[in-house]
Amino acid sequence: MSNLKILLAPCILLIFLSAASTARGTGSPGVPDWRKDTKERHDARMAWWRDARVGMFIHWGPPAVYGGYYKGKRSRIGDFVQLIEKIPLKEYRETVGTFNPVDFDADAWVSVAKNSGLRYVVLTAKHVDGFCLWPTKWTDFSFRGLTPFKRDVVGELQAACRKQGLRFGVYYSQCWDWSQPGGHVPASLGGAYDPAQTGDHDKFLSEFSARQVGELLENYPGLDVLWFDVPDTMNPKRAEPFLKLLEAHPDLIVNNRLWYGFSGDFGTPSQKFRIEFQRDGRWVPAYVGTSGGQGARGSFPSVTASRFRLLFPGPSSPPTASEFQLFRPE
Repeated sequence: MSNLKILLAPCILLIFLSAASTARGTGSPGVPDWRKDTKERHDARMAWWRDARVGMFIHWGPPAVYGGYYKGKRSRIGDFVQLIEKIPLKEYRETVGTFNPVDFDADAWVSVAKNSGLRYVVLTAKHVDGFCLWPTKWTDFSFRGLTPFKRDVVGELQAACRKQGLRFGVYYSQCWDWSQPGGHVPASLGGAYDPAQTGDHDKFLSEFSARQVGELLENYPGLDVLWFDVPDTMNPKRAEPFLKLLEAHPDLIVNNRLWYGFSGDFGTPSQKFRIEFQRDGRWVPAYVGTSGGQGARGSFPSVTASRFRLLFPGPSSPPTASEFQLFRPE
């Protein structure tokens, strides 16, 4: 497979079960439903999600340029290559600046999802390395600002989903960001390693992260899902500017990672196939996927769940949109 195809391969394809999933009344003890909906309003907002049942999470970004390797050696966590290998930000930006996946085809990727019976797509608009898949005005660390590609991946995928009748949402890493001053670099993974990462974390959250979330909600009206990530540094106070933004989007479905203890609308177990039974007898989503990171070379095993199987053909490289298939066993 060509290097270009490796760059195009969705790095981690995760399939989500969202059958009847809801977090109403199911958060941590003492945490009320975050929107304080009436039961009727809540049920109306969650109706499509309950009906959709299965969706696709596309985890894709510039770590694919590294293909799971750094200076000829396999990196321990492919999508964390920047942090694991302590790549200086200047060097990382220079490498990412070569990212040019010219054959990216949003319609083809969404067709794969639709033809596989999936009902919604969630894309990593900004993962933990801080790179943005939309033309943000708050940083040049994006396709539009740094690379020859220049295209708006978020916008193209949203348009393709609308055209083909799928729902669309975005993932956004609100506190982990390894390229912005003040972005959190977890001590468990070695902490900050480049002077350019130092800064005021509260300022980063309120003046950069929250503003980017607002930009996504404004630039892509009708987003169906907003997916926050590991809330290591978050608390209700730090979440206030995010919650204020969400108030203007009453139909948006939000996961439970804005801060630890936030109920959200659905739970997000991570890194393994897992189904958790909630206190009110409903299920949170469960998902399965590959590990090893973006563009990592090596075998991709088949993974199974009770209602579907995701088959990665391997063995030498990850699949392009036309080279993987999802099917439901009889």
